Parts: sequence; C-alpha cells; structure tokens
Amino acid sequence: DQHEHICNKLGIIHSTYINSAHTENIELFKKGKSLITLVSPERFFSEKFLDAFINPKLGLQIGFVVIDEAHCLSEWGHDFRTSYLCLSHNLGRLLPSETFLMALTGTASHSVFRDIENEFFYFKKKATKAIYANDMRRTNLQIFVKRFDNKATNGMDILEELSDNLIPTILGTNKKKTLVFTKTKTARANDISASACISLSHHFTVLAKQYRRENVVGYFSGGEELTEEERDSILSRFKGDSNLRIIFATKAFGMGIDIKDIRKTIHYGLPSSMESLYQQIGRAGRDGEPSDCYIYFKKESNEVYNFFFSKEGLRIKEIEENMNILDELGTNFYFIQNANLDVLTEKEVSAQIYHEIQLRNSRGDDCVDCKTICRALFDRIEDAHLTKILRARKTVVRNENNMEWVEEFSISSNAKIVIERALYRLFLLGEIEMWNVVYGPDITNPMYTH
Repeated sequence: DQHEHICNKLGIIHSTYINSAHTENIELFKKGKSLITLVSPERFFSEKFLDAFINPKLGLQIGFVVIDEAHCLSEWGHDFRTSYLCLSHNLGRLLPSETFLMALTGTASHSVFRDIENEFFYFKKKATKAIYANDMRRTNLQIFVKRFDNKATNGMDILEELSDNLIPTILGTNKKKTLVFTKTKTARANDISASACISLSHHFTVLAKQYRRENVVGYFSGGEELTEEERDSILSRFKGDSNLRIIFATKAFGMGIDIKDIRKTIHYGLPSSMESLYQQIGRAGRDGEPSDCYIYFKKESNEVYNFFFSKEGLRIKEIEENMNILDELGTNFYFIQNANLDVLTEKEVSAQIYHEIQLRNSRGDDCVDCKTICRALFDRIEDAHLTKILRARKTVVRNENNMEWVEEFSISSNAKIVIERALYRLFLLGEIEMWNVVYGPDITNPMYTH
C-alpha cells in the first residue's frame, strides 16, 4: 500500500520495495534506479541486500534513511521486534554518520523514546532532536467499551454481542468495512468464543452461508496458514469494491497496510498494551469520515490482579504455574512468558554465546552455526523454560547410507530471537564490535570478509 501511494499519489515512479517475495527488486536498488526503496529490517540479514552497501564497484550513495514504526526497536515497546535491534548497529557500519536519519512513530511512551534516542546515538554520535505532533486526537472516531462477566456465561455473551454487531454487515444492511482484532490465530478444540481469527472467521463464514451470503468474511494472519499471494488477494478484495466486508485479523494486519475507508474496528478481547490498542483502532476512518471502534473484554478476578500485578520480581516459572487462573489476560501472559527468560538465565545465555564466539575466533572461524550455539545452551544451562523456547531436542536416526545410528539435534525458529538478543547485549557491553545473522544455507559473512 505504501509503495502504491508513492507511485500513484505522489507520482514517484522510480521507487520499489524489497521483501522475500520480490527479491528481484534488489537489482534496481543496487543500480541506483530507485529514488525511494521500502525494505523491512530483516533485509539487513540478507547477503544480497548488504552487497549493495559494501561492494565498492557499485558506488551506491544513500542520503536519507527513514525508520517507520520506530517503537519496534525498544524492548519496552508494545511491538518489539528483534530485527529492529540491529538497525542502528548496521546503519552505523554501512553508512557515513552524516546520513540524514528520521524515525517515525505514533505510539512511543517516554521509556520507548529514551530507547530510540540511545539507539540512534550509536549511529549519529550526537543527540536526537524530537519533533512532536501538535494534536494526536482523531475526532472522527467514536469509541465504545463493554466488559463481560465470562464466569457467568462461559464466554457466550461476548460472542453473541459480536454476532449482533456483525450480522447487519453480513446481511448487507450496511456495507461498513469491519476489522475484528483477535489475540491468536486458532482456538482450543470446541472453544468457539475464543479470541482466534481463523476459528471466528470459520464460524461467521458458516453463519453467512445460512443467509446465502458468500465471500463476506475472511481472515488475515501471519504464519503458514496463508501464502503471500493469498494475503495480497485478501487485502486487494478488502480494499476494493468486492463482497468482502469483514476481516478477522491478528496484529499481523499492520505495517505497510493503508486502507482509508475502514468504518469499524472491533477488539474481541484486550490487546497486549494501551499502545497496541491506540494503534489498532487508528486503522478506522483514515479518510476522516466518522467511524466506530468497539472494545469487548472479559472481567478478571481480584485474585489475578493481586498475584500478577502486586508481586515484585515475578519469575517466568511462577507465570507458567499460575496461567490457569487467567482468563482475559491469559493470551497476553502466554506471549510474555513464551518470549522471555528470567534475568539470571539471560545472563547465562549471553555468557555461553560469548564463550562459543571466543572459541571460534581462536580457531580463525568467522561464523558460528546457530545449532552449535543452541546445543551448548541445551547441554550447559539447566532451565526448562529455555529448553521449551528453543524446543531443543536430540533424536537418534540412521545416517544416509543406513549403516549406523547418528545423533541429530533440532531447534525451533524461536532460537534466533534468543541468539539475537544475547548478541545485542554483548554489543552494548562492548564485548563484541560487530555481528551479522545470516539465514539460509549460505553462511558466508559479508560484513566480516569486507
């Protein structure tokens, strides 16, 4: 959407975007034929993309860098992404410090803003100048909040309220484009009231067919459930004049998407933070026309508030052991405990990774395989939660010639988050000067060899 806006509205046709589905556009970028190039932070882990910066034969000159959604680089932020941690580090390595740098965000708290300032100091070596918007109010948005007592109705009253809200759109009585934000993609078996976009989309698709209404409801999420082509098709239909009027979505419906005439957002359960809520209801009424924002959530017990919000030094293990008393906040705390380690464990992880780097450097190696690191963490740190995050496991299988049994070690995609965070901590401590994480079969390290 952002690229289309640059081309069609601003008339800058010499622009492009690079993602996993459009890597061919890297050649336009390398040759300097794109005045504006849109990329994700993950591109800085791609050797093909980095070659445009470090290959002296290309002579590529970049004068202006804009980081959108800059709150993502802060671990205090509501939408932290480990790939953003490396941005200032990589920009500092690849570009001269006089390169003009701008960071944009609409949802930065004071602590997040301090993080942004600190990050950019590594690159610019001088203080950041802040420019604040005069007025962030969206007077065309009307917000409705309703709390439900889930214990009394087993969650069915919140589902009935959602149905009452959506049925006029399903029937075609109104044609308001509606975006329903959910917490997860799929629900547990038989839990039709859960805040899960795929499950709810299926439920309301069946309901729409009973009224002989086809293709009115869809869903949008990250992960393997949808291909890139399917996501593009859903967005194109929702943006245009098709029958599709209701989309159930996770927070994946966000960056790079700009649909002006969404008339209604519904939060089916509380998001992870007030900043997330603020950003997501902002999807409605971007054309300035009146739009409605609904927030439905379930009431938690006093027991929950007292335990999870009054206790100092709450450990990950304690969260895990008490997940059963959570209702509305269950998903929120699941993601908290699933993505984080206790402080002492993080220190052990960083120390162990540093040891592996020292060992490889002493041998003259310029890279460390992630499986090697994770195996060392698995063998030397006794922490059940760390093992769970890595989903590390050993299996014994026959080799290719079926001659003898060999031991294999497998890890999850979450391992990269653990490793990237540890590398970042070591960088902040001054223990390592530079690093680059390369994904895929080609493990050459372009930043090291140059």
